[in-house]
Amino acid sequence: MFKCGICYHGSKEWDYVQFNIIVVGIILPIVGIFGIIGNAISAFVYSRPEMCCSTNFYLFSLACSDTGVALTGIFLFSLEAFRPFSLTVARMSGQLSAIVYPMGMIAQTCSVYFTMCAGVDCFVQVCLSEKVRRAFSRKETVNFLAAFVLIFSVFYNIPHFFEGFVINCYHKDLGGMSKEVCPATLRYNEM
Repeated sequence: MFKCGICYHGSKEWDYVQFNIIVVGIILPIVGIFGIIGNAISAFVYSRPEMCCSTNFYLFSLACSDTGVALTGIFLFSLEAFRPFSLTVARMSGQLSAIVYPMGMIAQTCSVYFTMCAGVDCFVQVCLSEKVRRAFSRKETVNFLAAFVLIFSVFYNIPHFFEGFVINCYHKDLGGMSKEVCPATLRYNEM
């Protein structure tokens, strides 16, 4: 039986713990919720039929992926702040973090490339010829690029699914069985 904490080396100094609870446990979720609301409004606006154009489709996709970044960030960081105080939170965080972290990385990669697609699309619409604009704005082209970004992001981040593994451990401070994510050797592989 492992003792919890062999893979988690968070500071136990009370000043740090208090700061972490206030900033990461309380302020971050509030800011994240505002971000989710803002992205939901953006996605709604960009998805309206009268807003139908290639740039707006990329911005819609960006709003969706940014929502994924915000949701996974709230989960990963905020739960971690309360982990030392609740066995239920520690178990939930330990069990789900190994999945939520790679999902967050996929969403983040999508955000980067959807931003790039929107920027390139704006450049094409403003600076290039009408023939190129029409070709780049075709629904098939836009759908292909969006699907490519999504598929690329998933494949690019597959290694993150193997960077950690979940162990069962005994949480001495909380007096019960818990779960913890430990880094796999892949995480330290310099390849």
